[in-house]
Amino acid sequence: MNAILAALIPIFLLIAGGWSLQRLRFPGGEFWPLAERFMYFFLFPALLVKETASARIGAYEPLTLIATLLSAIAAMTALALLLKPITRMNGPVFTSFYQGSVRFNSYVGLGAVLALYGSDGIGLFAVAIAVCVPTLNVLCVTVLIRYGEARHTAKLDLPGQVWLIATNPLIIACLLGIALNLLGVRLPAAVNTVAGILGQASIALGLLSVGAALDLGVLRRARWPVIGMCVMNLVAYPAIMAGFALLYGLDGLGKSVVVLWACLPTSAASYILARQLGGDAPLMAAGITATTVAAAITMPLMLGWLA
Repeated sequence: MNAILAALIPIFLLIAGGWSLQRLRFPGGEFWPLAERFMYFFLFPALLVKETASARIGAYEPLTLIATLLSAIAAMTALALLLKPITRMNGPVFTSFYQGSVRFNSYVGLGAVLALYGSDGIGLFAVAIAVCVPTLNVLCVTVLIRYGEARHTAKLDLPGQVWLIATNPLIIACLLGIALNLLGVRLPAAVNTVAGILGQASIALGLLSVGAALDLGVLRRARWPVIGMCVMNLVAYPAIMAGFALLYGLDGLGKSVVVLWACLPTSAASYILARQLGGDAPLMAAGITATTVAAAITMPLMLGWLA
């Protein structure tokens, strides 16, 4: 537990630093959106290609890892749908509750995996990204189209969604790195060094951006669904994930990575999707902030218990 806590404290200090910089309005409001775009399309892909190309993925049974991840996502989806009529959530509230329960913040995840499990952990986490990002995008868009109140959901037809997923820079980077790994192709030394430098920059800037996006004021308007999101995302998710890992015989580093993945707070991208497709956007903003703040406490506890 002490080792986990020691590894995670710098991550949440960086998040707190980003929040402080945003409160001080430094380096300016226009900086953070540009920084996020730079990370998303350049820095993070460089990190993922480097780490997946060199990681010992084959030594950790990736098919079992993938089965564990997908089973947990299916179980969480079923649980959320079961809770909808019981709690009498309306459609838009339910869409934000669902996103807040199943989506993950890859910036926090990459920083935590690197701190706790090193390059091999990053390789397996990249496999999780490659599998779960498209899966969760499809599920979340489907739920929003079914239960949201957007007026123009026809703009996001199936071919458009497939193309959006296929051209996702994180997905492309993961698949490229995995392909190089399986083919036994090594990156040239100079390229590998440059990618490593870019990757380190992406972790620091990514965590600062997470903090800059937090809005603690929205928690004053938080409702019971926010508490439900925190319980689902930060407690039920890792417990269910650990259960499937036990069921499928996934242990060691693979189990640690999937449990950490399930402990992560909700992705900030959930707010954009909620706003575009008729979800409850203010509730989604509150859920993102609440899960990120609460994860500082729950992540070391759940990892110490389950991983």
